[in-house]
This record gives sequence, C-alpha cells and structure tokens, in this order.
Amino acid sequence: MNRIWTAGVSLALILTASPGSATQRFRAGLDAYDQGRFASAFWYWRERAAKGGVKSESALGMLYYRGLGVKQDDRMAARWFRRAADKGEPTAQFLLGLFFLQGRGVARNYVNAYVWCDLAMSRGYSDALSCRDRAGLHMSDRDFQRADALTAHWLRRWRLKK
Repeated sequence: MNRIWTAGVSLALILTASPGSATQRFRAGLDAYDQGRFASAFWYWRERAAKGGVKSESALGMLYYRGLGVKQDDRMAARWFRRAADKGEPTAQFLLGLFFLQGRGVARNYVNAYVWCDLAMSRGYSDALSCRDRAGLHMSDRDFQRADALTAHWLRRWRLKK
C-alpha cells in the first residue's frame, strides 16, 4: 500500500500554523518553502527543531521524505517524524505510522503502525484510519492488547504534560 501519496496534503497540514503560535523562524522557513527555496527552509526549520519546535521537526521530516533541499532519506524522515510524534503532532504520528506499516526508514512493525495511526486519529487526523486498519489486519489478539496499552501510555503521558 502506498498511502504516502497523501504527503502533499500532510505537508500542508504540518505547515499550517495557527496565527500567533508560529515563531518568526518557522514562518521564514515556510516562506522559503513556498518560494521553492528548500535548502533555506531546511536551515530555518533545523534551527527551530533544535530548540524543540514540533512543527519544524515535522516539516524537516517531510523535507527528508521528499528529498527537498536535502538528500532523500527515509531514516532521517522517520527520525524527525518520531520527534514530532512523541510530542503529539498528529501529521507526524500519521506519517510515522505509515513508515512503520511499510517499513520505510524503520523496521516494519504493525503494532507501532497501529499505535501511531490510532494516536493520530485521537488527535483528529481521520486519514489515519486506513493505516491503522491495514496494520490491524496483520495483528494477533496479543498484538492488539499491546497496541492498546501503548496507546493508553501515550495518551496518559500527554495528558499529564498539559
């Protein structure tokens, strides 16, 4: 299944920051991206990501996934998506789930695919349903129990951080 085609839509969701919440550096990276200056976008977002900017982490993942301004590298894309996903960013969670489902940049793992797509759905990313259901086709009852426990762990972790 090649559902990564949704990456264009996903990039739009990553890059859409609510007014007032995006930093000037992220916005500068977004402007560079919109102008096709991907290496400049990378430079701005890398700086923000180094300081924990979740949108920038997710955007860097997309640059690596698509090879824009950097050499295409699924492992680096997965790494950046993971950083953003760990912080609750739903687009990154969805794309990380797809990476686990397909074994792109990470070892194929249906439980992790299910968990990350389920978490993205819990954050309102409805496109993740297909990914989650595809992963579930390959899972045992024990796998589902493990996935439920992992999902609950992440939801508790984010709830406690608020």
